[in-house]
Amino acid sequence: MSITQNAVGAAFGTVETSPTFELGTMMNGPNGSKFIYAQAGAAITGAGYVCVIDEDGEASMILTASGSARGDRVGVAPAVMAEDDYGWFQVYGAADVRTAVADANAVMRSTATAGQIDDAATGKEIERLFLTEARAGSAGLAAAMLNFPTIGATAT
Repeated sequence: MSITQNAVGAAFGTVETSPTFELGTMMNGPNGSKFIYAQAGAAITGAGYVCVIDEDGEASMILTASGSARGDRVGVAPAVMAEDDYGWFQVYGAADVRTAVADANAVMRSTATAGQIDDAATGKEIERLFLTEARAGSAGLAAAMLNFPTIGATAT
């Protein structure tokens, strides 16, 4: 069940070892952002890493070879998380995301590097997630806009 409410008692950048909210709860955050409460299905490397959130509220870093299906939710991790930790994943608003070298406003896709996205012609498309600045040089965090992103089609 997904319930949207204002952020009462939610600490968006923190990680918890036991649940304090129902998985799938959605909260309004600062500056119009929105977050969904999920459990890490495996270790998550750090803040800004892009994750797939399944229908059971389990989040895993996005990966080209992952079993994520078209329509699965995509969110941005709040911090380093161990498997089974709980936290708030951003799904709407301005955010910093982990990306390889990529252009602004390009179609973003999953990569072979867990949690990292780029604008290459391979991988699974991430619908409604766009960089607002180009990322040049090497992989790192880049400014992006999230609009409730989901997994799209796999490139052929």
